Amino acid sequence: MISSAIQQRDDDIKRTLDRLEKTDSEAAALIRELREELVAARRHGSLINSDVVGMLDRAASNLANLEDNAASLNRAASYLINLEGYVDQIQNAANSLRNAAMQAADLNRFH
Repeated sequence: MISSAIQQRDDDIKRTLDRLEKTDSEAAALIRELREELVAARRHGSLINSDVVGMLDRAASNLANLEDNAASLNRAASYLINLEGYVDQIQNAANSLRNAAMQAADLNRFH
């Protein structure tokens, strides 16, 4: 399917260049040269990178259920919106735990 579309496009370009040749031979020559470079590049490898196709397929699959999960993501975001307010509490709790661990370590040294 892709090679057929490329061939059709090449045929269209050839016809267009033939028409352009009649009115502007320099422009036609420049475009022919560019076309030849593109054909040469295509001969040396596929224009379609299979790795990129695979990455796009996986990305599309990952995003396929996004609409179904949008409500859950929105709820999670609303819970996280106030997380900043808990930073001090979390830091205080961490400090308390560290102090308790240090005290426990000191007690263990003496026993």
